[in-house]
Amino acid sequence: MFFTRRKKCPNCNKIQHITKESNWKIGVIGAPLPFVPIILNILSVPWLWICVISIPLIMNYFIILPYQLRFADEEQPLF
Repeated sequence: MFFTRRKKCPNCNKIQHITKESNWKIGVIGAPLPFVPIILNILSVPWLWICVISIPLIMNYFIILPYQLRFADEEQPLF
C-alpha cells in the first residue's frame, strides 16, 4: 500500500496518483526513522529504551501517513 504511487479509488474505480508534494512529505517524515535506533545505540542507550522510543515513533508514522496522502488524476513527475 505504501510503496506504490497509484491507488484505485473504491468509489469511481479510477486510478489515482499520489502527488509530488505528498510523496515528498511522506519521505521527509519517514527518512529519519531508521536513524533513531542507530543514534540511540551510538549514545549507549539500552536496547529496551531504544525499543520504547522507536516503536511509538514508527506507529505514529503509520498513523500520520494516510493523512499526508493527496491524490491527483494525472501522474506528476518526481522532479
